[in-house]
Amino acid sequence: MNEVAVKPVRVVIVGCGRVCRYHLNGIANNPAFDVVGICDIDPESASWAEDAFQTKRQDFENIQNIEPDLAVICTPSGHHFHHAHEMLNSGIHVLIEKPATLNANELEELVSLAERKNRQIFVVQQQRFLDSVQHLKDNLESLGEVFAIQMHLFWARPQSYFEQNEWRGTKKLDGGVLYNQGAHSIDLLSWLFGYPLKITGTMKTLKRNIEFEDTIACTIEFENGGLATFTSTILCPERNFEAGITIIAENGIVRLGGISFEKMEVWEVKGTDAKTYSDRATDYVYKDGHLKTYIEVAKALRREPHQAVDGNEALKTIRFIEAIYDACSIGKTP
Repeated sequence: MNEVAVKPVRVVIVGCGRVCRYHLNGIANNPAFDVVGICDIDPESASWAEDAFQTKRQDFENIQNIEPDLAVICTPSGHHFHHAHEMLNSGIHVLIEKPATLNANELEELVSLAERKNRQIFVVQQQRFLDSVQHLKDNLESLGEVFAIQMHLFWARPQSYFEQNEWRGTKKLDGGVLYNQGAHSIDLLSWLFGYPLKITGTMKTLKRNIEFEDTIACTIEFENGGLATFTSTILCPERNFEAGITIIAENGIVRLGGISFEKMEVWEVKGTDAKTYSDRATDYVYKDGHLKTYIEVAKALRREPHQAVDGNEALKTIRFIEAIYDACSIGKTP
């Protein structure tokens, strides 16, 4: 039997700033995708992307004229809703950089629109594809009842980071530390343990000249009775220090560490083999993670079994983030 050739997915990149460079790593050597256009209002960013992706700049209003199958949204977070909405409304699938949107209502509207248009929404949450995280997810039931979880994100974002672009550090377009740096951590909490039953916490702007918090700490109670603490700060001096999680459960103890959960430092679980992983964090977070994301998106578009994060999955994370902010700001419980 002759194999039927599968046409590459025609891709347009909307937004060619800092994060777009990681998408280049995901697409460059993947024959399942063909970048047919890029879009950015900044001439310097657009010029770089034209060279990098070997394609031409397009006006956003005319993107549908080049007939893309998939639009990759890499614009500032506060613009994600508008750009994704326009693409879906034109019958184009979308892959949105995290966070999908800056509030749940907008993402709910996008999910509803995608269903009406029979299109798909995907969101970049590449930490799910780490070997360490995959092993934890696959063997979660072997832990038995989960009693206590401690998660932290200790990263560095100096003032100069927020001064790179006018939108950074603004509530309207950047959102907050949980939407930006913390989105992956909250996604893992949601994916592994579900939606919170109760949250208490506090947040402060201790050092950075920005419109939202630079440090946040909270306690979380899950439906199964397990308790978690989560602390996030961007005030580490000079470098990202660690993103880690420790789980105390009925059948053992697990700890993931490294720059972004990529190291399985402790796996002491009854009835399972000891396991350690130590991916290279820099390669994974800023290279291999997007590569694996695109592999899974290609499967989804071919209607094959996949692990791509869709709009409904991303909505759980956005609701979780909103619940933390509500609890920290006005003492509400979700």
